[in-house]
Amino acid sequence: MADDNERFDWSSDNIVVPEQKPIAVYWNPLGALVIRQQAGEYEREDPFVVIQPSHIPALLSRIEKLLSEGPSAEE
Repeated sequence: MADDNERFDWSSDNIVVPEQKPIAVYWNPLGALVIRQQAGEYEREDPFVVIQPSHIPALLSRIEKLLSEGPSAEE
């Protein structure tokens, strides 16, 4: 029997989780939520977004709405 690794097509529809840069979510020392992504090969610093706690409910609500609607063809 041939080794499956030698014949596997990594561009096929079987791939359900493509490679992506790691994402961290944490509180900074000033009490804001930070969403940070590891810098890519050609980036000097990690990109990040800082969100004040008072805005977190609106952010989560928008994310939940987008998830329930699913992606649209216009985006």
